[in-house]
Amino acid sequence: NYQQDALGEPIGNILIFIAMLGYSYYVFQSRKILHTKNHHALQTTFLTFIFTTICSFIVLLFVFSTGNIVIKSLPYEGIFGFLLVGIGSVAQYLLLQIGIKQTSAFTASLFQYIAPFIGAAAAIPLLQEQVTPSLFIGGILILVGVFIATTYEEVKKRFAKKIFKKTS
Repeated sequence: NYQQDALGEPIGNILIFIAMLGYSYYVFQSRKILHTKNHHALQTTFLTFIFTTICSFIVLLFVFSTGNIVIKSLPYEGIFGFLLVGIGSVAQYLLLQIGIKQTSAFTASLFQYIAPFIGAAAAIPLLQEQVTPSLFIGGILILVGVFIATTYEEVKKRFAKKIFKKTS
């Protein structure tokens, strides 16, 4: 039974909410670790991927134990795509950790929204993805959204200065 409305299934919404809370906790704890323990961003990224790999293997072992999975050979394009996603993920999380150390956790997390844009842009030449109107519009909306979110405070300050000068 497939639900086609935009609200989704309740269990899916709960899982997304839990994932969002976990990711938010991760970002704020990363900032705390990077500043209080004086860790390097590369070290924090490495530990993140070690933890994720261990958790993934535990889930994989559980799935294999059910016997409901069939392993098939992977074509060259699949291996290339897998490696590309892996390298991109490491780069993305490393840049996130550098951003968390250099700016606020909020500002650094905003740049995570650029990842799908960069992924889609890289997939066009590397994986021969097609440029569609929805891909183009989505990319523009992502860039505009990140720009607005990262410049909002500066624009607000400038606007407040102009208003304050006019009233004094």
